[in-house]
Amino acid sequence: MAEKQPEDSFSEGETARRLKSILKGAFADAPTPLKEIPTRKGTQRAARKDQRRPRRRRQRKNRAA
Repeated sequence: MAEKQPEDSFSEGETARRLKSILKGAFADAPTPLKEIPTRKGTQRAARKDQRRPRRRRQRKNRAA
């Protein structure tokens, strides 16, 4: 089997090329919504609950004259 190379065994140019390709791949696509990423246990995430309470409309009979 081939021996593993230590992290600092690459030249500066090779390191820059690898970093550039990593970042290019990371930002090439749209971000994945969290609900599509399973938890570590493999269960589905709960659907997002609306954080804001709905606005209540005042009724006519409660309006000031």
